[in-house]
Amino acid sequence: MYKGGIFALLAGLLSTGVIAEAEKDVMEGLWQFNVRYDFIGVPQRFPEYVITQCITDELPIPPISRVGQECNDRLQGRFGRTFTWQVDCSTEWEMVQGMGRIHYNAAEAVADVYLQVVNPYNQPQPMVFNIRGKRLGDCR
Repeated sequence: MYKGGIFALLAGLLSTGVIAEAEKDVMEGLWQFNVRYDFIGVPQRFPEYVITQCITDELPIPPISRVGQECNDRLQGRFGRTFTWQVDCSTEWEMVQGMGRIHYNAAEAVADVYLQVVNPYNQPQPMVFNIRGKRLGDCR
C-alpha cells in the first residue's frame, strides 16, 4: 500500500508538470561559464576564458566559440538535467568536430566538450574543453 501511494504521488506530480517544471527552473537564467581547453598530449597550457550567456530550457548549451572561430551547436539529447550536443567549429582549411555534455545541478554546472581537429598540415589532434558554470541570476 505504501509503495502504491508513492507511485500515485509521483504520477500526479509528473502529470501536473511539477517535477518537470522544477527541473526546468533549476537551470534557466544568466550563467557564467569558465572555459579551459587543452590539446590532448600537448603540455602547453592555454588561457582560461569566461563566457556569460542566458540559458533556457530550449537553449541549454554553453557556447565555446571565441572571436574568429564560430561554432555551431546542435542539441543531441536530454537525460534529466544532463544535455548532450554536437559541435562543429570547422573552417575552410580545417575540420573541427565533436560532442559535448553538460550537467546542471541547482546553480552550478559542469561540462566537457571533446573535439577532433583535422587539417592537411598536421596529424589529427584531439582537444578537450572543461567548463564550470554558475548561475548569476535572471536573464536581463
